Amino acid sequence: CWKYRFPKMIIITIVMNDNTDFTFDIQEVTNQPTWTADRAGQQQAISDINAWLTYTAPTPVPTVNYYVNYTEILPTSQTKFAWRDGSAVEYYNGRLIMMGGWNDDNAFGMGNANTTTSEVWESYDHGYTWTKITDAPWEKRHSMGHCQMGGKIWIFGGDYFQNHYQNDVWTFDDVNGWVQVTSDWGLVAGNRMLFGHCSHKGYLYMAGGQTDYSATSSFTDVIRSSDGITWTDVSVAFEDPGY
Repeated sequence: CWKYRFPKMIIITIVMNDNTDFTFDIQEVTNQPTWTADRAGQQQAISDINAWLTYTAPTPVPTVNYYVNYTEILPTSQTKFAWRDGSAVEYYNGRLIMMGGWNDDNAFGMGNANTTTSEVWESYDHGYTWTKITDAPWEKRHSMGHCQMGGKIWIFGGDYFQNHYQNDVWTFDDVNGWVQVTSDWGLVAGNRMLFGHCSHKGYLYMAGGQTDYSATSSFTDVIRSSDGITWTDVSVAFEDPGY
C-alpha cells in the first residue's frame, strides 16, 4: 500500500493485492478556501504513480548449470598419466601444471595407502597434450594446499597417506625451480589436512580442515602467512569485511 499526501489538499491511496490488481482511493482532506494545493508535490506523486504502473521487471539472468557444460578434450584412454585424485593444478606462465595426487590402483608402484605421487606434468595447449617434467623433490602427497603468490607457485601440507602429517611448505618458479620454505609450518597451523586454501593481498590462507577423517576433528579457524613460515590466526579479524 502506498499513500501520497498532497499538503492541504488530498490523499491518494494505491492498494495492490496478491494478484497484482490495484485500486485507487482518493479522499479530499478539506475544502477550506484559504488552503492552496501543492502542485509540485501533486505532480511528483502522479509521476511516481505512472512510473510504478509502467514498471517492467528486468529480465532474469539465465541460470547456467556448470556441472553439465563441460567439453571433453582428451579422453581418459588417451592420457599419458595415470588417473589421480587430490592433485593440484595451477595455470602458470602460459601452461597448466599438475602436481601430485593419489591413485589406489597401485599405478605409482608403491602399494597400499602410499599410492601417492610427486609427479609434475605440464600442458601448453590447455590440456590437450601433457608432458612429465619431473618428480618433485617434495614428498609424495595428496590434497595439498596450492596457490600462487609473488610470481611463484606455493604448495603446502597434504594428508597423512605417508603415515604422518605433512606440514612443509614449498615454492616453484621457472628460475629457481622447487625450493623448500620450511619443513614445519608451526603450532598455529598444527597438524591439519583437507583445509581450504588461497592467496590474497600478499598472504597465504588456510581455512578450517581436519586432523583425520572423522567429523569431530575439524578446525574452524582462518590463519594466514606472508612467508609460509609464520602463521597467524585471523579468525576474529575476519568479522571486519574490510580486512
